[in-house]
Amino acid sequence: MVKITSLEVLIVTKHRSPRDQDHEDLYDIAQTKFSEIDCLLLQSLTKSDHEFQVIKTTMNQYYKM
Repeated sequence: MVKITSLEVLIVTKHRSPRDQDHEDLYDIAQTKFSEIDCLLLQSLTKSDHEFQVIKTTMNQYYKM
């Protein structure tokens, strides 16, 4: 496996995408990498606090499923 971007960049990019597959990928990321997500980095990559809160809530929900 070749790492080409940070986990947090991947999460933000996939969250902004309208494709169903990207949201399925977010579920998979939450299930396998949740503890590795750097919330401070994630927040710094979002456009607003609202976007950060939506992503954070979504990832928490996917993780708990």
